[in-house]
Amino acid sequence: MRTTSLSEGQNWSFQNNTLTGSYLLMFMMTFEAVMERQRRNQVINDFNTATTLPRFITSSPIEAHASKVYTRKKFYQVQKEISDSDNICFQMSVTSNNYVDTIIVLEKQKNITTMQPSSPDVDYKIDEYHYDRLTQDTQYIVAHSTTDGSYKCTCMHFEHVGLLCKHIFCVFKFYTMEQIPEEYIMKRWRRDVVPTELLKRRFSNSLLDSNSDMTAIEIFSNVDRCVSFLSHDASKLKSYLEELNKLKKKFVDDCPALEMPSRESFYNQIIGVELTNDAPDIDNPSYVSNKGTSSRGKILKSKKEMLQKVGLKPKRKCTLCKQMANHDKRNCPLKKRV
Repeated sequence: MRTTSLSEGQNWSFQNNTLTGSYLLMFMMTFEAVMERQRRNQVINDFNTATTLPRFITSSPIEAHASKVYTRKKFYQVQKEISDSDNICFQMSVTSNNYVDTIIVLEKQKNITTMQPSSPDVDYKIDEYHYDRLTQDTQYIVAHSTTDGSYKCTCMHFEHVGLLCKHIFCVFKFYTMEQIPEEYIMKRWRRDVVPTELLKRRFSNSLLDSNSDMTAIEIFSNVDRCVSFLSHDASKLKSYLEELNKLKKKFVDDCPALEMPSRESFYNQIIGVELTNDAPDIDNPSYVSNKGTSSRGKILKSKKEMLQKVGLKPKRKCTLCKQMANHDKRNCPLKKRV
């Protein structure tokens, strides 16, 4: 994933699950809820990948091997490259020099249908017009080192995306390879990159012992593996369910109900400090009027600015002093003297 996409995903997640006035404890609880949702989606995708089979479109054994190592979404991308290596890629020549085989692969371009008016009097909104233009075929060079078994193509698809290109898959047919080399299977695209134990729910709300937490995670992992293996056999899956019901009746039905922890004890467990009912000795700071602000949220103006504002007002004639000024007979200075 690119850095920009990763940052956008993080920003979207925080904007939809946090508030500007959230406390640290609320942020921790929200963050754990988001991570739990991601773990759940990961478990669902892993289960669908492990219990279903994709539809193969070629007879190449490399395609079957790719379906076992890649995640389902990445497998479809690799499957398209394998299919194109059979349909539009052809090997032209092979030369060897200094333990390096240089293979030239020709990629046939498909016909591209574009729109072209047949005459200048064509009505663009009514008539349809087509013509096929054959683009130029492209040659790519694949270098194979016989000493270390490495492959490198001039299209640089593996360096950019992390998946092998159609040209290297075409060369694999020349060397009769049935599996993708391990060094060309990026760890990030493998279906087993995240261990199942890391995706299971944490029991921090009910289990105070870390050993019990790890035991519960291991139990979930074993049950998940068994269900994945038995999902295609209905009879064995039903027998497994009957055995689980027997174990449930043996261990769970006879156990007394556990009391749910209170809200105070839950907060004490998260913070690690026991809460007390003592009055706090730290209060919020008193209100401070900073320079340039007022109680109404307006900027304080100087006397010069206020006089300039008064001077811009149009003057009118006072009926008491008979002068053009910014007052009338109600607030005339002459009236105050009298």
